[in-house]
Amino acid sequence: MKTIDEFKNFFHYQFNDANAPFVIELNSLRKNYYRKLFIALGFLLIGIVLIALVSVETINYDTLGDTERVVLISIFVIIVTAMIYFFVSMGKEYNKYRAIFKENVIRKIIYFISPDLNYEPTNYIPITDFKTANFFPNNHISRYRGDDNVSGKLDKTSIRFSELHAEEENKDSKGNSTWTTIFKGLFIIVDFNKNFNGKTYVLPDNNNKSFKKFFIFGEKRNTAFGELVKLESIDFEKVFAVYSTDQIEARYILSTSLMERLVNFRGKADSNIFICFANSQIYIAIPILKDLFEPRISKKEISFEQLSDYFSILSLVISIVDELNLNTRLWTKE
Repeated sequence: MKTIDEFKNFFHYQFNDANAPFVIELNSLRKNYYRKLFIALGFLLIGIVLIALVSVETINYDTLGDTERVVLISIFVIIVTAMIYFFVSMGKEYNKYRAIFKENVIRKIIYFISPDLNYEPTNYIPITDFKTANFFPNNHISRYRGDDNVSGKLDKTSIRFSELHAEEENKDSKGNSTWTTIFKGLFIIVDFNKNFNGKTYVLPDNNNKSFKKFFIFGEKRNTAFGELVKLESIDFEKVFAVYSTDQIEARYILSTSLMERLVNFRGKADSNIFICFANSQIYIAIPILKDLFEPRISKKEISFEQLSDYFSILSLVISIVDELNLNTRLWTKE
């Protein structure tokens, strides 16, 4: 696993050159973005002033002649059209900036962590895989999207992860829609090298109320996740509740050492984590509300502080393989 000191040296080697072609292109796009923003805000200010003048009757619309009214309306149309044009154009500049940043910064960081990992900025884990884990049995996914897909092998272990955002649509009596986030964060699939007969879930215990709306927590004997599994690790049961469709298999999977490692990983993640063992895979969901690998166009320079955040998040995900000791093949898929 790469250290932060190694990454610091990598940063100075890769990203500290202000004359690098991609840095020059990013700066040009950033300037265009803010130039268009200021122009759009200028048109908005003119529009606000005109509306204010009409509202206080400094310009009395009722006393204007037909020609003057046409001119005034035309001015408002021009202002609105110009604002729409420049805001749309800003979006295009940002999308270009984002694409170049991800290709030349995020991709390099991922390759630095491991050259065996493949990065697809616009791809994400399919909904079929997301539904296999079935962390949200009480909710219907109406809208599903994501980005920043990473896949590959770390030594013997296959891993895939991406950012995902799953939402549920709710309609009121008038047919108006509101959207509720079911899950937003990192979704990870890791090869466990063992075929499972059932499904085993490791979920936050019922003392955590944050996701009660979406998850079935608590010391219930039977749930949509299977039957409650009582284990002997006090530290583990302080933070997790385990449910399984196969009690014997659940105890076989969750060895003392694996429970210790899961507790350690949860502490390292500093977040709730949701785990499902199924189909020879481990499915892990880490809720994180912010977008993780997006550029900060407001920054003039690519800073070490900014990139070290990306490095820390990626290192955390990659560390799952080592933290859970998955490259030590305790089982085979037979």
